[in-house]
Amino acid sequence: QVQKNVVVLNFFATYCVPCVKEIPAYNRLFHKFQERAIRFAYVNVDPQLDEAKARRFILENKIDVPMMLPNQQQTVKDYGVTSLPRIVVIDREGKIAQVITGFQEDLEKQLSDLLQGLL
Repeated sequence: QVQKNVVVLNFFATYCVPCVKEIPAYNRLFHKFQERAIRFAYVNVDPQLDEAKARRFILENKIDVPMMLPNQQQTVKDYGVTSLPRIVVIDREGKIAQVITGFQEDLEKQLSDLLQGLL
């Protein structure tokens, strides 16, 4: 089965200062590509974050992108999340196209160019 959408997973924790710093850029990308075949999601890897805390954090930080609260340990293992911020871009065939690690000053342009190329 072929995956129709490009998927952008942003691994995230509330205690990760650079993760919080890139929220506005990630929100803008989410809105820019809203009409395109791209799905954006935050993947919370903060074990201290329950659903109520997550909802409050999302509101306080004006996060527009859906946030998943998976089994943290499993997710960290499955995607080899060793450091944050970490963005994993999955192409339409379901293969990892790129992993962006660490805070990127030019995240918006970098990700925008990459996504244009994958569409």
